[in-house]
Amino acid sequence: GCYSSASSLKSNTEDLDAILRLLVRDDIIAWYTSKSMAKSDKKTQELEKQLMDRVSKNVAMIQSKIAECSVKKISKEVATLPSEPVNHRVQELLEEASGYEKLSTMETSFQPWL
Repeated sequence: GCYSSASSLKSNTEDLDAILRLLVRDDIIAWYTSKSMAKSDKKTQELEKQLMDRVSKNVAMIQSKIAECSVKKISKEVATLPSEPVNHRVQELLEEASGYEKLSTMETSFQPWL
């Protein structure tokens, strides 16, 4: 579900970039104008120019999150690695994932599952 959706979004980055820029820009402009005195069109246009860097950073962050969620292609080098028992590798991954260092960096949205 999530992986295939993210992979689909990642494969159409040009289209997604334009849509995300529009949505993020509108949200930032709406939020900022509600907090400031920029009520005229000229002031809003000046504000838009100032906030374009923030819009670009936010769009890049969203796209990187989508890329993290998408399915990653496995290189052919992985197949040539010496094989070890699967249960050994699974045990290593579980120990690493359940370590205090990793759990403390977990996003807060996942913490209720702890």
